[in-house]
Amino acid sequence: MIKTYEEEYLDNFKKYRKAKAEMQVSSDKKLEQAFKDMQFYSKEAKGSYEQFSLSVKELDFSEQLPFQRKVNEFSNQVELMRKEVNKAQRDYGFIKNKENLYGSHWNEHSDTESYQSQRLLGENTPLSDQHNKLNQVIRVGHETEVIAQDTKFNLAKDTEKMQRIRDNIGRVDDEMTISDKLIDIIRRNESRNRFILYSVAFVIVAAILIMLFAKIFKR
Repeated sequence: MIKTYEEEYLDNFKKYRKAKAEMQVSSDKKLEQAFKDMQFYSKEAKGSYEQFSLSVKELDFSEQLPFQRKVNEFSNQVELMRKEVNKAQRDYGFIKNKENLYGSHWNEHSDTESYQSQRLLGENTPLSDQHNKLNQVIRVGHETEVIAQDTKFNLAKDTEKMQRIRDNIGRVDDEMTISDKLIDIIRRNESRNRFILYSVAFVIVAAILIMLFAKIFKR
């Protein structure tokens, strides 16, 4: 179950980052949905984190140690998501107020002066084209950030797998060392037992010979 909760958290966090990127570059019509997605996936990620943390606490202390770094990392991310959602909520309210004041063409990259200029020049002016290109550049930048975050998480998972492999190899080496010591002990015991057996056989043979010689000399 721990692995399941971890994967659920990472999936929700990934979707949250995507919603955040869309929130920053979305048009007016998509802005509200992007904000709702941020809220939804942040709550889902928090729930998955709490289940993950609870499952880790149910383990023995020695078994908790490999997961402690992730618990701390996820906790910091959940707190960061909470702050970002609160900020997005304030920004979203500010944007909606601007829309009510200046019209539906206002967005978070606009101000009163640029809006009035666009109203006078029309949406097909070079200024509008430049603004659209700027939005595209920003969108690509945020999408790249999301991809970078995904790559970071994948690398972290691969690093953890490599660490587990190293730990397993270390345990195998320790067990091989113990096995070699046991084999050496067995060999030493075998040699000692063989020496004792030969000694007993020699004593028996010597005793028999002595008895034979004694009988011969008596005659």
